[in-house]
Amino acid sequence: MGGLNSPFFLSYIYMFKNIPNKCYETEDGLKWMSRSVAVTVAVIGNIGKKSYLLLTKRSEAMEEPGRWCLPGGYLDYNETLQEAVDREVYEETGIILSDFKEDQVISINEIYIDSTPKTIRQNVVIFYLRCYAFDEKLPEWSLTSEVSEIEWVEMGTDEIFKRNLAFGQYEVLQKVSILKNKDDEMSIEEMLSYGH
Repeated sequence: MGGLNSPFFLSYIYMFKNIPNKCYETEDGLKWMSRSVAVTVAVIGNIGKKSYLLLTKRSEAMEEPGRWCLPGGYLDYNETLQEAVDREVYEETGIILSDFKEDQVISINEIYIDSTPKTIRQNVVIFYLRCYAFDEKLPEWSLTSEVSEIEWVEMGTDEIFKRNLAFGQYEVLQKVSILKNKDDEMSIEEMLSYGH
């Protein structure tokens, strides 16, 4: 092939539009400037045959204030993706997902990954689906500084899509609606693979 200076290699690298991550030397050591990883989670509560989606309305202190969205945020330096999901849901709603009993957990599943670079932010967003079954009532939530309203919105209606949604989350909500609105008799495996 002729090595790194060959015409083949030089023409090949111009096919890509990437900007390499950079490393900076600081007083605290080397720091990498790279794309951030974020998690977003669709928390669904089921009571009987009805399903409800947990939505939060962003406070005035947040980016895109007054718009509705799924709980989520950045992956911290020392945590796993699942830990980030649990932490973000708690920080935004006061709900502790790990408190739910094993027999209440219907599914914990990654929906999809969005790595498309955006103009303003370069996040890699990993979307999760968490489904839980409850006997009589949905978990209570509490407002935090990040959100001004929280609602369990019934699925299978157009209520979710009447909301002014942040971060282009219509696509993920449509995918969640597909997962939950097909035949009630679907197995969990079929439900989680439907729409992929």
